[in-house]
Amino acid sequence: MKSMKTQGWDLAAWGFVLYVGASLLSALIPGIALLSTVGLILFLIGLYQIGQAFQKPNIFTDQLIGRAILWVGLFLTGGTIAAGVVRNLNQGELSLSSILAGTLIFWLFSVAAAWFIRRSFKTLAEASRRPLFSLAGDLIFWGAVAGIILVGYLVVLAGEVAALIAFFQGPAEA
Repeated sequence: MKSMKTQGWDLAAWGFVLYVGASLLSALIPGIALLSTVGLILFLIGLYQIGQAFQKPNIFTDQLIGRAILWVGLFLTGGTIAAGVVRNLNQGELSLSSILAGTLIFWLFSVAAAWFIRRSFKTLAEASRRPLFSLAGDLIFWGAVAGIILVGYLVVLAGEVAALIAFFQGPAEA
């Protein structure tokens, strides 16, 4: 039987693959967003087990807080833009102010979320002795900060890829 750390590592790694992969594909395939949610849940369960095994619960809690902030930001962004569209529906035009407000809301929430995600990956890097997790956290955070010019979100994607590579280096020893 697998140890809790090894099982957590597998869940986190494959859940992260499903979460990131389905998130990227959801723009092309609308129904796949549910797989992203399933992946996120598996990823968080895995991080919980890893955090317990390393006796560092903030690996899980910081990641959970960061992902929750990101989801709240997505919903508020969508609501802001939708409200602007509905408000201007009668005039047959799209409200630039609601799009700008939605973009600003998303950026602020993504920076706040990235700060917690970075803390989680930094703690995981320290506990697992894998510096690639620290790099992933830095790329995610600074990419979110630079996201106001949209190109920064490519840096976030690079951070997610770095985290994927770190997870697939295998379970770490405490």
